[in-house]
Formats: sequence, structure tokens, C-alpha cells
Amino acid sequence: MDIYRIANEQGIGAITCDYLFGHNLSADFCDLLFPPHFTINTIPTSNKISWALAVENIIKQYHRRKALSIEIADIWAQEGIKTYGLKGWALSTYYPKPELRECGDFDCYLGADFARGNEIAIANGAQFDPHDYRHSHIYYKGLTIENHQYFLPIRGNARNKRLEQYLQAVIPSEKRIENSNVYYPSPQFHALFIILHMLQHFLHENITLRHMLDWTYFVNAEKENIDWREFNAKCDEAGATRFVEALNHICTQHMGLDLNSTLLKADSRYADKILKDTLEQSSRHVSGVSGLWKTRYMKVRNIIEQRWKFNEVYDRNFVQHMLQTAIGIACDRNVRL
Repeated sequence: MDIYRIANEQGIGAITCDYLFGHNLSADFCDLLFPPHFTINTIPTSNKISWALAVENIIKQYHRRKALSIEIADIWAQEGIKTYGLKGWALSTYYPKPELRECGDFDCYLGADFARGNEIAIANGAQFDPHDYRHSHIYYKGLTIENHQYFLPIRGNARNKRLEQYLQAVIPSEKRIENSNVYYPSPQFHALFIILHMLQHFLHENITLRHMLDWTYFVNAEKENIDWREFNAKCDEAGATRFVEALNHICTQHMGLDLNSTLLKADSRYADKILKDTLEQSSRHVSGVSGLWKTRYMKVRNIIEQRWKFNEVYDRNFVQHMLQTAIGIACDRNVRL
């Protein structure tokens, strides 16, 4: 059942299943997944049952992870620490049915309390892995928490350090997620962070249709709360303009992205190539690989094999990028902004 496999690879298994069996969601992206003349009757009954059970598990895990995320944020709040939720759970709330948006880790930001948050989690029974300079891994009752110290790969990269300072300056918000002690980042922060995080995935491995849906639902909900002129200027600074304009083209054509009331542009030049790469998952996945040096090796291999992403879409070619990364690892060991 290729549709089942592809939908899961793209991180939209539950959303696709809900569309197929319930027709409760508008799913413009389905033309990317379904072969011509496809009907639900072509799926064997046994596969339908397996798919429905998988969706039930996704929903169960969503609520479990959400409850544990709230629990650890409550612990930090008792110690005077404010928790910002990034990506997964925060973005799921923009979906028509949040529980169908698959979430894995709980990504959070504690600001200046990064180290103290690690210590408090450990004192409350969590296992701890320092991981790397960007974020630690905290394992709390089966939930993996990525506690971010930095949002971007800033080692040896003056441009990313400037962008990191900007992101940390604009993240403050008083809006809570579902009345919990987890806060949304400001829309200005989240817009740029979503794009720069997605760009890193694109350059070093793959993005998925779920990334594109995240962008679509987020922009459609928050477009009036973002300074798009400032956003575009930061994308130019980050070398992300060609990427975001191609993404906008894909999302307007297939996802229902509405660019009205924004200053966003859509450009088709690289859109087909990016979409083909996304659907074929051409690069080897790095996310979830254990071992820092193994992760670095796989990223380098992907960069070499998929160097068109740098040479055509990014504003630096892959040789420049690899040299900068190597120099950063060698010369910027004690990372500071």
C-alpha cells in the first residue's frame, strides 16, 4: 500500500487517513499522493484497519506527550522558569484537528534558565544528555525534550550569530498554549524560526509535506500578526529567500496557503525540484541518528550528493559551507554570541 507508506514518510499518515475515511478535512495536498483514478475502494480492508489502528495510536501518543510537556513545564514554572514551546505541539494547534499532527520531541526554550532547567529536570528524575552546544536532550517519563540554548547552528558563523541574537530578542510572548505553563513564541519569531529550521533540514537531509502544512496553517492563522517586511529582510540576510519563495509556490498550489495580506512572494523556479526531492525523500535521514560524529558524517555525505541545494537554492555553495563548518568546529569550540 504505497499511499500508506508515503503518507507516513511525509509525516501526514493520520491526516491523510482522516481525509480518506472521514472527508472531514480539506486536503489539497492529496493530489501529490494519490495516483490517477484512485478511490478508497482500492485499499484492502485489512490495510484500512491497520491504518485506522495506527491513527488511533498517533492520537494517543499526541495526548500523552502533551500531558508530559505540560507536566515538565509546571515543574519549571514552580521554580520561576518560563517555557516556550517550539515546533511540534505549538504548531499542531493551528491545524483543524491538532491531534492528527504527529509530534515527536518536545522542543522548548527556557532563555537564560537553560542550564538551571536541565538541573531541575534531573532533580525530578529525568535522564540527561548534553548532546551538543545548541540543545540538550532530557528524557522525562518516556518523553524526549530538546531544551534549546540556541536556535541556529552558530559555531563559526557570524551571520547565524546575528540572526540568533535577533530570534532571541523577538521571541517574548505572553500567549499560553491551551492555558498551560507553556507559551507560544511570538509570531515574528516563529515565522523565521520555522523557515530557518526547515532550510537546515532541506540542506542536510529532507523536508516533508508536514513541514509544508505547518507553514501553510501557521501563515494562514498568523499573517496579520507578522511584520512581513522585516521577515523578508531577515530571509535575505539568511540566504533563505529562494527557498521560502519556492515553498510559497508549492503551498499555494497544493496546500491552500493564502498570501493575501502578506508581503510574501511565490516563485516557481525551484519549486518542482524541491517538491520532487521532498516526495522522493532523496537524501538519507539524519534526524534520529545516534552519535554526533555519525550525524556529521551523514550530513556531509548528503551535502556532497545533493549539492544542487546549496548551489541553486541557498546563497552559498556546498564547498564554502563545508569549509565554514570545519573551521567553526576547529576554531569556535567555546561558542558564544
